[in-house]
Amino acid sequence: MTVGDITVTAVPLQHSRPTLGYVFDAPHARVDYLTDTYRSPQATRYFLAEDPPTTMVLDCTHPPERGHGKHNTLEQAHDVHSAVGTRQTPLIHISHELDAWIQAHGTGANGITPATDGQCVDII
Repeated sequence: MTVGDITVTAVPLQHSRPTLGYVFDAPHARVDYLTDTYRSPQATRYFLAEDPPTTMVLDCTHPPERGHGKHNTLEQAHDVHSAVGTRQTPLIHISHELDAWIQAHGTGANGITPATDGQCVDII
């Protein structure tokens, strides 16, 4: 789908059932919005890495080594960030436990930050 100069592409993800993420391509930026990426299809990761986004908004619910299998831990978010090759990865779907962990330890990677309420991502 195209809206003005922005092309929107749905990409398959996996939660407890199939879900979708969205890739917003603009002439000078690309933003991937991925809410349920734990165990997402390998083909989706290849697609995302072919043209790394400027910003990848990514789900990350759990501190390292404390995941339950439906949302990313911080370690898994690092893996996706590195595999896709994005510059900026604001984290969404953050639990209170992860928020406290990040405040105490940081995210451990350049470009990975907790998203904030009302945060905007420019794509044009």
